[in-house]
Amino acid sequence: MKIVLFDIECIVEQNGRLLPGVHEMLAAIRSLKDSEGYSPVLALISGSPQAGKGDGGRNVNLLDDLGIGNYFEPIAQRVTFARLVGAIPDSRVLRAAIDKIKRDLPATEVVFISSVRERIEAASHIGIIAVLFEGPVRSLGNIRWFTGLVPAVARLIEFTSADKQRTKPSGSFEGRFQKSLTINQGIAAHTGLVSEANMLKSVQKLTDFGTRFSGSPKISDVTSHIFKEFVAHGYVPHSEVSFQPFGRLCNQDQRNVLCTHAGTGNGLILVCAHYDSITFRPQDPMVSAPGADDNASGVAAVLEMARILKNVSLKKSVLFAAFGGEEQNFVGSSYCRDLAVQDKWPIDVVINLDMIAVNPPLKPFRVFVEFDQDDPPNNNAASKTFAQVMRQAAADYAPKLEIHANKLQRSDYMPFQAAEFPCIGANHYSGASGYHNISDTIDTLNFPYMTEVTKMVLGTIITIGQT
Repeated sequence: MKIVLFDIECIVEQNGRLLPGVHEMLAAIRSLKDSEGYSPVLALISGSPQAGKGDGGRNVNLLDDLGIGNYFEPIAQRVTFARLVGAIPDSRVLRAAIDKIKRDLPATEVVFISSVRERIEAASHIGIIAVLFEGPVRSLGNIRWFTGLVPAVARLIEFTSADKQRTKPSGSFEGRFQKSLTINQGIAAHTGLVSEANMLKSVQKLTDFGTRFSGSPKISDVTSHIFKEFVAHGYVPHSEVSFQPFGRLCNQDQRNVLCTHAGTGNGLILVCAHYDSITFRPQDPMVSAPGADDNASGVAAVLEMARILKNVSLKKSVLFAAFGGEEQNFVGSSYCRDLAVQDKWPIDVVINLDMIAVNPPLKPFRVFVEFDQDDPPNNNAASKTFAQVMRQAAADYAPKLEIHANKLQRSDYMPFQAAEFPCIGANHYSGASGYHNISDTIDTLNFPYMTEVTKMVLGTIITIGQT
């Protein structure tokens, strides 16, 4: 479920009249669909004492007068009056407004639109995707007109948000597999260079930020750190390593970090992991969101593979990407996907790493190899073929792993899957207790397991990259 929550002050002028274009904007947003065909729930929050009287749920004089009550029905559930909660529109009111619609819905499923910076900050503080709307009477907003607001909201609600820890695994292969009759000794030599110590150090540095929440003032420092790590591995700053800004999110400027390993021929392998982290109520992601498994583990593996491949010649290029805004519905990867489609990037496959360091207690070296089994179907066959390459890479270069198939989960390959690029990924699917919790700390990780997963992925990249 997606909720688009409006602050009444961003659609109503001080004299009580609607801003021009409100009806068209509300109708357009109500007609939007996510990837499964569901429309968002429209809701409203008001701090205005004129907005309602009595219980605030049934007596909505202003909404009726303005003719917008039909967009927010049932009113008692979808309109919240701040004064009745006992506060100005702050994080308590925002949480109360969400719970009226669906109790304990994660804040990341909500897009809040306001023209009041303090309210945007309050929303961002608890993980809500907040959009500062300028409108005709405000200044310094992220979006100025309602015509720009509609496509922005469309992007933010594009994907459904099935919890990546709860989707039922499915597929057609499992267990350990036979090694190839002839092992590629060159690939084996490279996978043998994967360093458990290096990845432990990388995870430690990322968790030392305390939080990598998209709304944290530290988020720019996180991306600067990742940039410097790629450079430390020998990649040239601003040519091979670059920032990819994708606007403001949760009241902070955001950017992806990209690192290119140029190939000698055609084709591109996109290897990605998200660096942002989050914790849910009652925890405060602005204060603590260590995200060791989710997803410092994936970023550490990407950095380690970039290090090893620096001086390895491949036919296909490899683009290593550390994406931001994953926890806010793949905002960073969606932006990158749009550029890939626009500029016709020759992507052969997208390989995503998300949560690869908590080994399942009952099957200590089980890993799920994820491939596309959903609509659109045009990329499903290629996706499964690449997943089989990864399965064989595990047998040849990481034989401790037990491979199980899984469908694509809620992660950064989803925007690329929607654009029909073949996508695969790796995930431990263990139901880890630290998921989106302050207990997702480095001491819960199993680095020997993470090392095997990284060997498997590195073997996959080189196998594909040499063809």
